[in-house]
Amino acid sequence: MVPHVLAFLAVAIGALAGVYPLDIENFSGLRSVYAPETAHETGVPVGLILSALATGFGLFVLLLPLAFCEEWAWRGFLLG
Repeated sequence: MVPHVLAFLAVAIGALAGVYPLDIENFSGLRSVYAPETAHETGVPVGLILSALATGFGLFVLLLPLAFCEEWAWRGFLLG
């Protein structure tokens, strides 16, 4: 959870400082990354948000075994 909280704080602090243009009305940043063809549209793109969350969860599930194997190899094999 710590990386998620830090990412949220970074965006919030950047928006408050005026460094990052936070667009929570039309989600232009999310649209430009995941679906550039919808950049001109307005409103909350629920499908796009769910797609981005599913992508993040899929990457987490895919990379979790690799992280476990790395920890097991370093702590269980090389340090032993």
